[in-house]
This record gives sequence, C-alpha cells and structure tokens, in this order.
Amino acid sequence: MSSDWIETTLSLKKDQTLREVEPEVDQARQIDPSKTSYEMCTENGEVVGFIKTWEEEDGYAGYVHFDSAGNVIDWKVMRERRKVS
Repeated sequence: MSSDWIETTLSLKKDQTLREVEPEVDQARQIDPSKTSYEMCTENGEVVGFIKTWEEEDGYAGYVHFDSAGNVIDWKVMRERRKVS
C-alpha cells in the first residue's frame, strides 16, 4: 500500500514521516507482497509509531496504526480506496 495514500488518512504531525520497513528475509517464511509495514518517525529519526497494511487484488485494503509501545491507535478498512469503517 502506498505511503502517500496512508498519509492522507492519518493525522501526521508536520515533523513526522512514514518510512517503509523492509521485510525480514527468512527461509522458513515467504514474503507476502500484499502486506507492507511502516515506521512513523520524527524528523530527528525517533520512531513514534508503526503502520501495518494489507491490500487485496479486489481493492479491499486497510491498515492498523500502533503507537511506539505496540498499542492499537486506529484502524481503517477500505474498498477501492474508499473508507468503509
């Protein structure tokens, strides 16, 4: 899922950006290209949250927003890039 699209639905502070997290390469697991993870970072590099996303071929997509301690802050589910819930 595009970080540009996520940024339009999140309330990021001016000093925050999303940085994509590369999936860990593991012989026992396959990387799922429909899922992406991001770190929410301040301009000085401090991680203040995380975003886990998914996007299916039929347009069903969403994300979960976590704070830096791993607590769920928000989640969104969309169909064809429109907010459903």
